[in-house]
Amino acid sequence: MKSLVKIGLLLLGLAFATPGLAQYTSVRGFFDVNEINGCTGLNVAVSINPSAPFPCYDGNNSCTTFWGDGNQTQTSTPPSHTYNDFGEFWLKVSFQNDFGSDSIRITINESIPPDFILYACSGRNVAVDITDTDYDNYVINDGTSETTVPQGAPDFVIDYSSSPVGSTQTVSVRGLDNNAADNCPDISDNINILNALPAGAIDALEVVSNNSVVLNYSLANSVLYELQVAANGSSNFSPIKTLTPDITSDTIAGLDLANNYFCFRVATINACVGSIDNLSTEVCSISSNLETLDDFNQLTWSTSNPDIDFDILRDDRTSPLVTVPAIRREYDDANILCQTEYCYTIVANYNNGATSTSLPICGTSFSTNPPDSIQNISTQIVDESIKLIWEAPNTANQLTYSIYERNGGLRLIGTSDTTNYTINNVNVNTRHCYEIQSEDQCGNRTTASIVGCTILLSGSIDKQDNVAITWQQPSGWINGIDRYTINKAYNNGSAGNIVSNDTTFSETDNSNNQVIFYTIVATPNDNLVNSISNTIKLIKPNNIYFPNAFTPDGDGRNETFKINGRFITSFDLKIFNRWGQLIYFSTNLEDSWDGTNNGKELDQGTYAFRASIIDQAGRQIEKDGTITLLRK
Repeated sequence: MKSLVKIGLLLLGLAFATPGLAQYTSVRGFFDVNEINGCTGLNVAVSINPSAPFPCYDGNNSCTTFWGDGNQTQTSTPPSHTYNDFGEFWLKVSFQNDFGSDSIRITINESIPPDFILYACSGRNVAVDITDTDYDNYVINDGTSETTVPQGAPDFVIDYSSSPVGSTQTVSVRGLDNNAADNCPDISDNINILNALPAGAIDALEVVSNNSVVLNYSLANSVLYELQVAANGSSNFSPIKTLTPDITSDTIAGLDLANNYFCFRVATINACVGSIDNLSTEVCSISSNLETLDDFNQLTWSTSNPDIDFDILRDDRTSPLVTVPAIRREYDDANILCQTEYCYTIVANYNNGATSTSLPICGTSFSTNPPDSIQNISTQIVDESIKLIWEAPNTANQLTYSIYERNGGLRLIGTSDTTNYTINNVNVNTRHCYEIQSEDQCGNRTTASIVGCTILLSGSIDKQDNVAITWQQPSGWINGIDRYTINKAYNNGSAGNIVSNDTTFSETDNSNNQVIFYTIVATPNDNLVNSISNTIKLIKPNNIYFPNAFTPDGDGRNETFKINGRFITSFDLKIFNRWGQLIYFSTNLEDSWDGTNNGKELDQGTYAFRASIIDQAGRQIEKDGTITLLRK
C-alpha cells in the first residue's frame, strides 16, 4: 500500500458510529468526531458528549484540543481541524479542573490518485482496468454518473454507444477506503471511442543471445494487446504477456534459440469481453548454423517463410552480401579469404516492413587447395633494371610470391606481396629468365610456373647507314605473342614506331642524326602487360678523313688542307711549323688552310697539326699528324 494504515469499524473496541450520523466516539466516550480516516486535507470536527466530566464547548466553558500533529486549539465552541500531513495521530481533549482527558486515533492517508488504464473496446465500449491496490474501493466517473467497485473487481465496462465514433470521453477514478471520508483525489484520462479495434504489429525481431529476443511493436493507443508465441512452425500459439500501448520494445528471455525457432504475433484483445478481435502478421526468429568447408563457408538456417526474402549480411552488416528467396535455407559463400574470420547475419523481410534478424554467427575459413600456377609473366627492361609483372592466379586468397632466377638452376632472388617485382643493377645486354611461385595465407603452395624471359635486342649499322637489328622471342605468355612494335628514337626525341611480326628488322637511316635508339615492345595475344626489351644505341660512323699533302699552286686541285667528317658538333684545328710555332688555328670545320701565315706564303715542307673533334654521339676524337706542303 502507498498509504500508511487503514482503520476498520472498531478502534480498540471503543469507537461506535452514532445511528444516522457519521460520527465516531472517543476511547472513554466523552466526545465524538465526524471522521477518523481519510486522505490528507481531511477536516475533523469535535463535539462533547453529555457523559463528559466537564461541559466543554458550550459557549461558556473551554477545553484544550490537541490534534496530534503539533497543533492545538483552546476554545469554548466545538473545534475542527484540517490534517495536511499523512500518518497516525492521537486527537486528545483535555478537560479543566483536573477532570483528565480522552482521545481517539485519526488515520490520514497520503493523497495518491489511483492507477488505472482505459481500454477501447469494439462497439464503442470502454473497459476500466484499475491496477491500483491502495484503496478498498474505487469510484468511477464516466462523465455522467459514478459507480463504486471494490478492489480487485473485474474491469468495469462503460457503454458509450450513444457517443460518436472518434469522440473523446473523459473517465476519472478516485480511491475510497471502508469507513473513511470520501475526500481522496481523483485522476482522469481521455479515450477515443472506437467501433472496431486496430491490429497491432511486430516491427522488428532481433535475436540477441541464444535464449532471448528483442521485439519492437507498433500498438494503437488505449487498445489491449496480447503477445503470443509458437515454436518451430506450430499453429498452436500460447499467450506470453499482456501488452499495453506504452510498450514499444520488449525482451523475451528463456528461449532455446540455438535449437529452435519461435514465431510471435500480437493479438488485439477486446478488453470488455476478453475476446480476440484480430491478429498481427507472424514474425519468426531465425536459428542459424555456419560450417566452414574447404574454400567456402556454408550457412544454413531454420525459420518459417517470410513474406518477401532473406538478406544475408557479412561482417559490417551495412549492406546485403546477397538476397535469397523466402524458401531458401542455405547459402554457400565462396568469396572468402583463407584463415579469415567471417560473421554472418540473416535478415528476414516481411510485407508490412517488419524484419527478423538472426544472432550473428562466426567462423574462420580454411583451404587445402594450392593456388593455380603463374601462367603469364611480362618482362620490362628499364635502364639497368628488369621489372617482372605477372597475372595473379584466380583466387580471393592473399598470396605471397617467390621470384626465382633460372640460370641452369633456380635461385631465389626475392619475394613480393604484389604482382610485380624489380631486379636492379642487372646487365640487361644478356638474356634473363625467371619463374614465380606462390603461397597463400593457409600455407598452400604451388611450385609450377611458366618461364618468363627478357627480350634481348642486338643490332649494327654500317658506313652506308644501313641498320640491321634482331631479337630473341620472349617467353612467359601461355597464349603467345600477337605482334612486335619497334620503337625508334633519336637524341632529340621519338622517330616513330614500326609494327612487325618478325624478329629481325633492317632499314637505311638517311637522317642527319648520328645516334639511333631501338627498343622492342612485345604485345601478347591476351589482354596482358607488354614486355619491353633492352634499348640498343647505334652510332653512325663520323667518316673523319684528311689528306697527308696538298699543293697550293693555283691549279684548282688539292689547293688546301682540310679535315672532313660528319655529325661534328665541336672542332678545333691547330697547325705548327717545325719549330713548334702556331701558324694556323680554326674552330670551323668548313675552314681550310691554304699554306700561308698572315697572308705570306710559307715554304714547302712538313708541318704538324692537332685536331680535337666531338661528334653527335658525344665522342671526343683527337687527331695528330703531319701534312706536307708542296710547291712547284
